[in-house]
Amino acid sequence: VLIVSGSIQRTTGWFHYSSMGVENAYEYNHRAVLNRVNSAAEIAALSRRHNSLLQSMDYQARAAFMQKQTREKLLAHPLLYAWLHAKGSVAVVVDPGRYDLLAFLKAESGNGFMGIKDKGAGYWQQPRPVLAYLGFFIALRLLVLALALRGLIRSHRHADTWVMLLLILMFCAVAGPVGSARYLFPVAPFLFVLAARGLETRRSQPT
Repeated sequence: VLIVSGSIQRTTGWFHYSSMGVENAYEYNHRAVLNRVNSAAEIAALSRRHNSLLQSMDYQARAAFMQKQTREKLLAHPLLYAWLHAKGSVAVVVDPGRYDLLAFLKAESGNGFMGIKDKGAGYWQQPRPVLAYLGFFIALRLLVLALALRGLIRSHRHADTWVMLLLILMFCAVAGPVGSARYLFPVAPFLFVLAARGLETRRSQPT
């Protein structure tokens, strides 16, 4: 972490680990609130104005500007953002991820799941291949979650169970309003371990 942070400092002037943290907050968290409180025309005009200003700034000035805009928008609508953040933290566990399979099969894929989540509408207004894709993977995720819950209940006396649960909840919480499956990837093995415990306890019951 220190080496990467020092490398980023040499190129940006900032000693930090992620050079995308500010941009992601601006593009996703800030944009999620904008989509709920502003019209499409207002958002387009604001984006043009911001992009014009950002082009004339260096890295540190751009980062400071984006942080300021994000902070002001989120603090102006704290309850709305809290709801969007909580919804994304739940969506991350059922999100089917990217549309790699649909692209491979050259099936009609619409705008993609990630492109409609932050707008709060249009989940089911998708082509049939997308609906089938969503239905299959969401059902699979729910099955894994049900088994993981069973495993959690049956192994709740083990300390490692609570460590795994804490890590899973932490990564769900930091996903924010995006709610994309990639944020759960680092702790997916823990989820599968709990699910395996749930499956094992079910099979070990006397018949």
